Amino acid sequence: MLKDKRRLKPAIRASSEVKNLRAPVKEVFFSFQGEGPRAGEPQIFVRFAGCNLKCGYCDTPSARSSKSGVLTEVRSLADKIVALAWAASHPRATTVSLTGGEPLLYADFVCALIKELKKNKLKVSVETNASLPAAFRRIARLADFVSADIKAPSAAKKNLFRAHAEAFPAARGKLSVKLVLDDKIRMGEVVAAARLVKRFAPRAVFTLQPATPSPGLSRKRGSRGSAAPRDIFLFAEAVREILGRRVSLTPQLHKLLWKVK
Repeated sequence: MLKDKRRLKPAIRASSEVKNLRAPVKEVFFSFQGEGPRAGEPQIFVRFAGCNLKCGYCDTPSARSSKSGVLTEVRSLADKIVALAWAASHPRATTVSLTGGEPLLYADFVCALIKELKKNKLKVSVETNASLPAAFRRIARLADFVSADIKAPSAAKKNLFRAHAEAFPAARGKLSVKLVLDDKIRMGEVVAAARLVKRFAPRAVFTLQPATPSPGLSRKRGSRGSAAPRDIFLFAEAVREILGRRVSLTPQLHKLLWKVK
């Protein structure tokens, strides 16, 4: 229950053409962004259930299956997000992060949701694996920020660089890109990722992110660890030489500082 009802702004009602859209939602919660250039910003997170990939370093395997979520309507979800954003029990959040799972799987729903949230003066960030270019282009036009992963073939078990190349230009001016450095990634993949960014997203913030284990949790069998410190240094230097600028290197802060997933 909200402690101060005067701070609650009612959600704008969804229009009739979108009220029947549904998508599986795993959870909605308040936290601080732990990745990329907006790390530390208070945000409302909406985690969709279902993903089209099975990356070795996945930090939310519980959201891989669409069956793990509850089918939710746009109107109901928008109401819940706005109420949480205006709650008095935590710092004010003006940005909503749509994550997963993979939000691009539900492009119609996500586009409708973004429009509803913007009516309430909330900014929207979409966190995606950028493997579905057509959906990416639709959503990128509406989102305020797009945080995209470059999926190395060693992690995704397939080469998605062409899909990334088709997707990234649509988010020009609002795109940040990250590459997870786990213990399986190789220099050739890092170099290819840097060249991809230089050609198709030259102004995007590029973050190298060592795979970060959750504190107090033992690694599950078959899970990935972080790249070795010496390799991380070499990877960062290689990327800097290709892009001609400093490259951001950050861990997953939400795991280290707030001990959340």
